[in-house]
Amino acid sequence: MVFSASCQHPSAPLVVSSLGVGRVPAQTRPPSSEKPLQTDSEKAALLQSPADELAAENQAELRSLDLSPLEILPLEDQASNQDRPANLAQALAQVKALSAQVELESVSVQASGVAPSCGLDCQTELALAQHLPLSQQQWLGAHNAYNSKGIFKNQSWTLSQQLDAGVRVLELDLHRRLLSSKVRVCHGAGAYDCLLNPFGARDYQQILTEVKTWSDQHPDQLLILELENHVKNQKSVEEPILNTFHNLLYRAAERKAGWQQETPAQIIARGKRVIVADFGELRFDGQLIWDQKELSSNTPTKGFSADCTVKGQLMGTAAWGFYDDKTFKKANPLTVASIPQFLRCDARYLKIDRLTPELLAARHFSWESASPEQACAQLSQKSERWQAQRCEKVMRFVCQTPRGWKLSMHSGFWASGPQICTQEFGEDSAFEPPRSYFQNLQAQAVLPVETNAWVGYRQ
Repeated sequence: MVFSASCQHPSAPLVVSSLGVGRVPAQTRPPSSEKPLQTDSEKAALLQSPADELAAENQAELRSLDLSPLEILPLEDQASNQDRPANLAQALAQVKALSAQVELESVSVQASGVAPSCGLDCQTELALAQHLPLSQQQWLGAHNAYNSKGIFKNQSWTLSQQLDAGVRVLELDLHRRLLSSKVRVCHGAGAYDCLLNPFGARDYQQILTEVKTWSDQHPDQLLILELENHVKNQKSVEEPILNTFHNLLYRAAERKAGWQQETPAQIIARGKRVIVADFGELRFDGQLIWDQKELSSNTPTKGFSADCTVKGQLMGTAAWGFYDDKTFKKANPLTVASIPQFLRCDARYLKIDRLTPELLAARHFSWESASPEQACAQLSQKSERWQAQRCEKVMRFVCQTPRGWKLSMHSGFWASGPQICTQEFGEDSAFEPPRSYFQNLQAQAVLPVETNAWVGYRQ
């Protein structure tokens, strides 16, 4: 497989195109009479990765393998035979078939670069979300957050850079190292793909350590590690988590009735900073690791429609979470134009593939503008973002009530908001700001055309 990269302006995307791909029929398997691999050179040629070279320990492991007695399992037998060494050959066959089937021409890959810092809008929205119940969060996640190396990388920024940019849900794909219980993290389809794939395998413990280091530097932030788990051995998955995070873990078994109404601030106040959740068929005893479905669904974006349906099903009040995969131009990716559509439908999290500053900006709802002289937040019909205004300006107030957002009849300076909200709508009402993109749209909906109003936030 030969790839070429065109020289472009640094801000332009890197375009990778295939000049030639060796064609292997997708369903072809070598017949039983075919000569097995015998020589090291034959094995090396078959196992060569088209991306970065495998780590030294992987190369040593490959050289030690004798593939000649291995059979290639039928695809339908893969799930029931995950622990058999023969799956090495099966995983290799899958990688070869993928190379044969996929059209790689004009695949756009986001150029690497410095991740954006968390600016005023990002910082404001993270602070607002601290006091939003888990059941109402609209998390920012990264699809295959670890996968920032190789040809088919899902991200261009490191885990720490993603967290700095506001990501709070990190997806990790866990696989076993061949013939051992060691866990690796990689983008693969089979139990042992980390040994063979061109996507850049990483050490599980190193990733956990990187997350722990960032968490220690930001102890006021709640993180979710989401595991796509292909490892059956519970100890090999959970022990590194326990050894790394210790008492910082919010264990599934610690939850009490009504935990859905807990806020990140309340959880952090108890000394907990990390939730580990998983999805898929391989699950453990549920004492440490949460079931991802308890937080939200894990749904491909391709089934979503802007009318708030998923494959024709109305989203309603269910907790829907979505992820996209931009590899090979898969359907309905998360874009600058589509991200607001998901958030307007109250998607509980979006795990974005190939994060960019532009994609991050599409999620923001707070400050459209700000200055030291204009510190108070105004909501307008003309924009879904907040505008900064002098706090002495006279406007009406958007108030939060048990019956939804309401617009006051009286006007005043920003500082009059708490008094006017309770005076007009009762003691259980408050001059509170919207705390998510979805809430901000609800608040904006109460404004008549050409109306501006105060919201309960100032710098």
